[in-house]
Amino acid sequence: MLGFINVNKPSGMSSSNIVVKIRKSYNIKKVGHMGTLDPMADGVLPIAIGKATRMFDYFLDKYKSYRATFQFGMLTDTLDSTGTVVDTTDNIPTLEMLQEVIGRFVGKLAQIPPVFSAKLVNGVRAYKLARNGEIPELKPKNIEITEIKILTYVDGLLTVDITCSSGTYIRAIGRDIAKELNTFCTMTALTRTQSGIFGIDNSFTIDEIVQAEDKSCFITSIEDVFPHFAKIELSDEEFDRLRNGLSIIDRWNIEGYVFAKQDGNLLGVAEKVDGEIKLRTYLME
Repeated sequence: MLGFINVNKPSGMSSSNIVVKIRKSYNIKKVGHMGTLDPMADGVLPIAIGKATRMFDYFLDKYKSYRATFQFGMLTDTLDSTGTVVDTTDNIPTLEMLQEVIGRFVGKLAQIPPVFSAKLVNGVRAYKLARNGEIPELKPKNIEITEIKILTYVDGLLTVDITCSSGTYIRAIGRDIAKELNTFCTMTALTRTQSGIFGIDNSFTIDEIVQAEDKSCFITSIEDVFPHFAKIELSDEEFDRLRNGLSIIDRWNIEGYVFAKQDGNLLGVAEKVDGEIKLRTYLME
C-alpha cells in the first residue's frame, strides 16, 4: 500500500499523533507527514504511506498558504495563544497603518525563528532551552512571502491570508509586523489551507479516515500526485536491469523524471544519467 492522504488536522492534536493514528488505521509502519503543523494549528497535513515517503523531495511546489488571526496589544513568550503573556500595550494600530506596513513583508526576507521552535541550537531544540529559562540565539533564515491579504480587522483582531515558502513561521510574521508598528501581537488561530497540490477543500478529517470501513478511498496514488511525470513501459529484461541497479538504453528519449512501469506495476522513478536510464527511487511494494 502506498500513496498520499490529505488530512485536515484538528487543532489540539500534534502532527506526530496524526501519523500514529494513520499507522494504526492502515496497519502499516512506514508513514510520514510533509511539513509539521503546530498542535494549536489546524488544516492541511499531507501524509505519505508506504514507500510514498520517498517522494517528498520530488515536490516542486513547496509553497504553503495559511489563514491566520493575530491579536494586537499583547505578546506571549511563544508568540501564540498557547504561551504566557509577557507584555501588553495600549498601542493598537489602525487599519491604514497595517495596510502601509504589511506590503513590506511580501518578497524574499530573512526571518528569525521564534525562540519556542524546533530549531537546533548546539544540538538542543530551541524550545527546550527556552523552557529552561535560556534565550537561544537563532540565526535568520531566508524565506519568501508571496502574498499577505488582509481579510478583516476589528478591535485589534487581524485575520489575513498568507502564502509563503516552506519553513516560514507564521507567528513570527505577526511579531515582525507588530515590531514595525512599535506594538505587540500574538497569533490566536492558524489554519493551513494549502500545501503544494493539497488543498483544504479536498482534505479528510482523521475521524473520517479512522471510522471508515473502506480506507482505500482516502489514498491518492503517487502517479495522480505527480501527473507531470511521463511513464515508460519496460520489457522483462529492462525491468530486471533497473531493479538490480543497472542502466538501460533510452529508447523513449526521456526528459526529467519518469515513472518506470511493467504490466501496470510501478517499479519506481527513473532518470537519464550520462545518456542512459537508471532507477533513482525504488517504489515497488
